[in-house]
This record gives sequence, C-alpha cells and structure tokens, in this order.
Amino acid sequence: MENEKIVMEDGEGYYEEKKSRFLSELHAAHSEAEALAIVESVRKKYYDAKHHCFAYRIGEKGDLMRAADDGEPQGTAGRPILDVLTGQGIHDAVLVVTRYFGGTLLGTGGLTRAYSKAAGDAVEKSLVLPEEKGEVFDLVYPYDMAGKVEYLFRNSDGILLSQDYGSAVSIRGILPEERAARFFEDLRNQSKGSLKTENRKPCSFVRKDGRGILLNSES
Repeated sequence: MENEKIVMEDGEGYYEEKKSRFLSELHAAHSEAEALAIVESVRKKYYDAKHHCFAYRIGEKGDLMRAADDGEPQGTAGRPILDVLTGQGIHDAVLVVTRYFGGTLLGTGGLTRAYSKAAGDAVEKSLVLPEEKGEVFDLVYPYDMAGKVEYLFRNSDGILLSQDYGSAVSIRGILPEERAARFFEDLRNQSKGSLKTENRKPCSFVRKDGRGILLNSES
C-alpha cells in the first residue's frame, strides 16, 4: 500500500470547458475549522462567482471527510473533488474549485469531468509528498566509533537532521519504521552496549531534495 501524502506547498489549477472557467486551489489544512476558513477565503477572493465547490480530508487515514456541491447538481462537483484527494492519498488538505459559468450547460457528465480535471490540475501544481513513518532519535558517540555508526546509519536508509562535533559526535536522525529495530540492535552489538540512543520517538517525515523533514513526533 502506498504511503499517504501531504501538501508541502499549496497550488492553483485551472480548467476551461465551453467558456465555463474552473479555478482550483489545494491547501494544507489540519482541522475542519482550518479547511472551512480556507473555503471562506476563496469565496471572498472570487466573490462574483456562483459556485465554490470543495472537499477536504482530515486525519492520516481521512478520518474526517466532506464534499460540497455548492449549488451544482448533486454529486457532480464535491464528490469528484474528493475522489481526487482520496485517489492520490492526500490527507490534511482542502481542495476548492470555483466555477464561473460560461453560458452553456455542461450536463452532469461534463460537470463531473470538469471539476475532476480542475482539481487534478491543482494537485499537479502543488508539492505533494509521501508521508513516511519512522523513529527520530539523538545519539552521542566517540570519534573512534564514527565509521561504524555512520556505516550502520547509511545502510539503514537513515536521514541526518543535524550533526555536531565537539568532544564527541552528536547526531539527530530519523530511521524508517521498518529499519529502526535492526539499526538499534546492530548499534548495541557493534558498541558492545556502550552506545545508547536518547529521545527515541515514533515520528512522521517526508523526503525532499535528498533531505528529511520531520513532521511530528510522539511524546
């Protein structure tokens, strides 16, 4: 199963069908209140448009979802927008599509297609990254252990968040969930139990441009 995804950078899309214009926006939203506030801000920005259809998906598994047709025929707008979010596995996000009517009726099939295409274009114009599960930790080790630690870390697909050199080496890193247990076991074996990690916590993270970005960690 693919990882769920999150919005790292918002994006705006566009689609036109028979002179009807569909302006779409994808935004990160971590609560229903935040999602609805974004919808309201889009309404104010495009105050002269009749329809501001939207969908949001809140929670890692889409625990809270809503789709709104905002005056369009039932199921022709909000549902296609939500299908884009669920199909892409995007959570903690709201997708709004504003329609300016072009004078020609599109029919239910045409509306569904237009809202879906506009929503999809906003996703394409955004930066959406897979969210991974792992463990974040701190570790201090002597210089004579640097080679072994760095080899184990690198071969465990570890992500270095920070590194400091003083009387010893201090690192803060992330390990993918499926590699963490083996790394910590190998670390104990290689150091004969002398090295111990601190502040070891489950976390969520994304990878961007070869770097890791810590999203959250559990207490």
